[in-house]
Amino acid sequence: MRSTIICVDDEKLLLSMLYEQLNSWFGNNYNVEKAQSGEEALKILDNCLENGKDVSVFISDYIMPIMKGDELLIKVRERDPRIKRIMLTGYSAIDGIINAINKAGIYRYILKPWDSKDLMLTLLEAIKSYEKDKVTAELSKNYETLYYKYENLYNENYKNFDDLLNAFSIACDLRDSAKPNHSHNVARYSEIIGTALSMEIDELKVLTQSALLHDVGKLAMTDDELNRLKNSHRYGADAVSMRFFQANFSERILENIVSVKGLCENIKYQFETMDGVGPFKLEGKKIPLGAKILHIANLYDVVSTRFKKATLKEKVVEFVNQGQKHLDNHLTSLFVEQLRKLEKSEQD
Repeated sequence: MRSTIICVDDEKLLLSMLYEQLNSWFGNNYNVEKAQSGEEALKILDNCLENGKDVSVFISDYIMPIMKGDELLIKVRERDPRIKRIMLTGYSAIDGIINAINKAGIYRYILKPWDSKDLMLTLLEAIKSYEKDKVTAELSKNYETLYYKYENLYNENYKNFDDLLNAFSIACDLRDSAKPNHSHNVARYSEIIGTALSMEIDELKVLTQSALLHDVGKLAMTDDELNRLKNSHRYGADAVSMRFFQANFSERILENIVSVKGLCENIKYQFETMDGVGPFKLEGKKIPLGAKILHIANLYDVVSTRFKKATLKEKVVEFVNQGQKHLDNHLTSLFVEQLRKLEKSEQD
């Protein structure tokens, strides 16, 4: 369900201008609603909230008849404090601005006539801030379900840390029945690469542990979010957006259960690409080695699972084609070489 942006201004011309700009910038991904008064805007807001629709940003003019902008934004905050509230004003109304900051908790105020670029950047920041808050809220909401669903993780059978990791990896795989044993497969492929790189034993252990937990963020994602991720192109904008949520969920979960150096970093940045189109826009050498390896192992297992009956050569061709520009070429070549050696040894 798409989130909503609401804009309010009693001047019809300015409202139309604002509405058209918001639609051109965000109309493909957000519902944009407009109102000429505070009362009308509150009706729109109440209707959204009653129907379970998110409202990310609420933009209001300050000088309006009957209900001024600061009064309106106070009411908006009372209804849903998560909404990012922005006030537009063409006057040096210090008292109103102070009231809006103190009582309405506004995200930002912008002077009229507004600069289009400044307004767009402000809205992008507001939306990003709202989405981050939403991630935190969703994570908190899902914690109770998470611990109830996997409460056996904490019984005496899982006192050992390695057993706990294995249990979490099984829980992760249960979230996607189409990829059985995915976490252990990714751990096996990661170990192959790490061994070929002559990693120290401790480094290799952290790498395989990272692989076992690489999908832990999915435990806190809703079914709708997971379906959205599955149905999007792996390196498309929608997938990158969902991977950002997954990475943040992973970080929040792992910081409470592990303190292994490098493990959280590997998992958080595993979706970064060599060409810098990942969730955090890291590229090339800026991406941690462990994260690069997880990316390769993950993609290969996805391809291998999807093309079960294909030969190794066919799987490798598909894997390399999908990973072009996104994977580390040296590590990819090294991994493919190891796969071929393993196949040859099995045939012998």
